[in-house]
Amino acid sequence: MKFKMIIATLFVLVVVGFNSVYVLDQRELAIVLQFGEPVSEETKPGLKFKIPFIQKVVFFDARLRHLSFKPGASGELVALDQKTVQLDAFAKYKIVDPLKFYQTSFDESRFISRIGPVLESSIRGSVGLSTFVDILGNKRGELMESIVEDVNKHAQKFGVTIQDVRILRVNLPDASKEAVCARMIAGRQMDAKEIRSEGEGQARVIMSNADKDKVSIIAQAQKKAEIIKGEADSEVINILGNAASRDRDFFKFYRLMESYRNAVKKDDTTLIVSSDSGFFSMFNNFKLK
Repeated sequence: MKFKMIIATLFVLVVVGFNSVYVLDQRELAIVLQFGEPVSEETKPGLKFKIPFIQKVVFFDARLRHLSFKPGASGELVALDQKTVQLDAFAKYKIVDPLKFYQTSFDESRFISRIGPVLESSIRGSVGLSTFVDILGNKRGELMESIVEDVNKHAQKFGVTIQDVRILRVNLPDASKEAVCARMIAGRQMDAKEIRSEGEGQARVIMSNADKDKVSIIAQAQKKAEIIKGEADSEVINILGNAASRDRDFFKFYRLMESYRNAVKKDDTTLIVSSDSGFFSMFNNFKLK
C-alpha cells in the first residue's frame, strides 16, 4: 500500500512538473494565458515556468513570414499615366510583440486577412502616383520603400513590423499589350515614312545638284574642246599655209588627193567617171618636177 502511494505521488509530481515547465525555442515567441487572458509574454529562448493546469502557453513564429499580394478580382491597377498594369508582389513581416499580436489578431490567418487589404491599398496608391516606366524599373526601389513605410504605420498596432515589400513582375494586360504594340507599330511606320520622305527629298536635291554639275561640266568640256579644236584648226591652217607657200604644186596635189579620198570615203562606194573628166585632170596634166 505504501509503495502504491509512492508511485502515485511520483506520477502526480511528474505530471505537475511536466505541466509546470516549457522550452521556448529561439525561433519562437510566446505568451502565457491564465483562464484565457494573457498575463505575460516571453521573447527570450530558454526553459520557462508556468502554473500547471491554470496557465497555458501560446507560441508564435519569430522568423520572417511571407505575405503574398493578391489584388482584387480584376488583378489590374492603374498607373499615373493611365496605363493599366498587372503586378505580383509579396511582403516579409515579423512578429515583434506577441502580446499585442495576440490581442489584436489572435492568430496569423486573422492578421493576414486584416493586413492584406492595407497592403493592397498601399500598393494601389503608390502605383497610382507613379508612371508605368517608373514602376517597371526606374523608381521601383523608391516605390517599394514608400509601400513599406506606409504599411508599417498600420502593422505596428498588430505588434508586427514589415521588413520588406518586393514587386516581382510588372506587366500589361493582353488588351493593353495589343494597343501598345499597335501604337508602337504605327509610330515606327510614321517614323519610317518620315525618314523615307526626308531621304527622297535629299535624293532629289542630290540628283538636281548632280544634274547641274553635269551640265556645267559638259558645257565647260565642250568649251575647252571648241577652244582646242579652234586652236588645232588654226594650227592646221598655218601648217597648210606654210606648206602651200613652199611648194604650190605639191600642195595642189595634196588637196586633190584629199578630195579623192573624201569622194570615195566608204569602202562600199563605187565612183565611175570618164578618164578625161575634169576631176582626174591632175592625173592627166600633173607632172612631177
